[in-house]
Amino acid sequence: MCGILGIVARSDGPVLPDDAVVLRARDLMTHRGPDGAGLFRHGNLVFAHRRLSVIDPSPLGAQPMMNAAGDGVIVYNGELYNDVTLRESMSVDFRSHCDTETLVELLSREGASALARLRGMYAFGFADLKRRTLLLARDPLGIKPLYYSQGDGVIRFASEIPSLLALPDVSTQPDFVGVRAYLSTIRTTIGVHTMYRDIKTLLPGEWIEFSLDDPTRVIRRGLTPMSSSFGEDARELIAESVRLHLRSDVPMCALLSGGLDSSIIVREASTHVRRLQTYCSGARCGDPHAVDDFSVAREVAAFCSTEHHEAPVTRELFVARWGELVSASRVPMSTPNEVAINEVARVLRSQGHVVALSGEGADELFGGYDISLTAAARIHADGKVPIAHAAAAELQGASWIPCGALGGVLSEDAAVADGGLDSTLREYINEFERVGYAHESDPVQAHLRVQRRINLAGLLLRLDGATMRASVEGRTPFADAIVGSFAEALSLDQKFDVRAKDGETPGERAARTKLVLRRAYAGVLPDSVITRPKASFPLPFERWLAEENPLRDYVNTHFAREVLNEPLLHALLSDPGTHWRVLWPVANLAAWGSKL
Repeated sequence: MCGILGIVARSDGPVLPDDAVVLRARDLMTHRGPDGAGLFRHGNLVFAHRRLSVIDPSPLGAQPMMNAAGDGVIVYNGELYNDVTLRESMSVDFRSHCDTETLVELLSREGASALARLRGMYAFGFADLKRRTLLLARDPLGIKPLYYSQGDGVIRFASEIPSLLALPDVSTQPDFVGVRAYLSTIRTTIGVHTMYRDIKTLLPGEWIEFSLDDPTRVIRRGLTPMSSSFGEDARELIAESVRLHLRSDVPMCALLSGGLDSSIIVREASTHVRRLQTYCSGARCGDPHAVDDFSVAREVAAFCSTEHHEAPVTRELFVARWGELVSASRVPMSTPNEVAINEVARVLRSQGHVVALSGEGADELFGGYDISLTAAARIHADGKVPIAHAAAAELQGASWIPCGALGGVLSEDAAVADGGLDSTLREYINEFERVGYAHESDPVQAHLRVQRRINLAGLLLRLDGATMRASVEGRTPFADAIVGSFAEALSLDQKFDVRAKDGETPGERAARTKLVLRRAYAGVLPDSVITRPKASFPLPFERWLAEENPLRDYVNTHFAREVLNEPLLHALLSDPGTHWRVLWPVANLAAWGSKL
């Protein structure tokens, strides 16, 4: 796992930045790669890399890495879980055991067509010096981020936004499509938009091939689908995915909230790892008899015979860490429990672990969101509704601040800039089009696919940012191409029961979700886990916001005065407890904007 950076200029165009500038931008990602660093220049391109050594920590795995023929070079962030199989398919005398070498040799032979063969998480830039092409690519589920900025005859790409902002001619001007989408969905990307007008993101599964001589010219582009599934047994596929995700040359552990998803991962991993180390985070409730994440996680840890650790989050730690993460990442925070994920990553790293398994992906692949999927089933009860109606309903269910209310949150100029208040809805419509809504016989399945492309991509970005900030590689066996393809092939009634009833308890609602997983692990995990409502390192942040209103520190900044609605700011300052759902995204946006 690594931090990557690349710059390619038109061969007859701008001069590349000197080494000092590139190294400064690269080293803003030292947390992503504290174990090594590299720089490569060739003509009109420069690649830079920070390395977190996980597979083959020897110098043979250093990047940027060239192929054996010397006509291809890569900077790569990720892990390939079918690395051994890919190597066996090539007649190559490999020098290392590192999957980077596998990937650079495969791409040198097959180019973008090789992407369909990859099982893993990845984001990379590959320069084919012979064919004079630059290939940027991101894995189908969007586990690893990749950002780029294009213009003035130059393309720049990186794993993190601060490294791009440190390069010449990359503006901090906000993209108000991204700003409005964040206020509604607390996602820091929407479609290809980020929070910055000059910076775009590759979509999950997207690849783009540019001319190496003129990087403003796109030769071709496409989307890599998830791999074809094999087998019909859910537990067998998940167990295999967990086993493959355990490959590491450095110590690994697992995150354990006590919920169904993380408990499944820990149960399968514990069959391969003796005395697996597990970690739970969150806020202590103060009642020793209460059933919370900590108590249930301890129960699962005992059941699976793991060596268990806890990383509690206090109000003081939450407030301090929130500010640190926003300042360092140059994006607002998404969900508040990003602080808990970062804290548990810091603790496990301090105890010697470099890789952590996590349960992201199960909800979006197997139907874990009871409220949104029940709402989707209701709007289609009398037949499929128009795509705009479906997109609006999905967006409404995901919104912290409804799009229609943003006119009272933003200033008049910010509300209409870059496409106006309907921009987020248009992006949701685009996602429904990408998942084939028009041709889907069961429209609720399309909603589930959109949740995978938007919700899961956002949660994976949260996991990547929170863990890599502590130099920890997060791995997600559910968010796997084969597991995802298996889930995609299931009918809706194998994943989710749409038959809601009035007055359902949280446990009853949970029992209608992720049916195939609950059935596969009934009798394998304790009944208390199988029937437990969803939980994920929760924090009482509503109360903490009221007690330590973070907006106070940013309300008088130039950004807040120019972009946010003044009466709203006064309301959030005077009564934060009542308006916590608006306060969270607004305070984050104000903190982010103060650094522009």
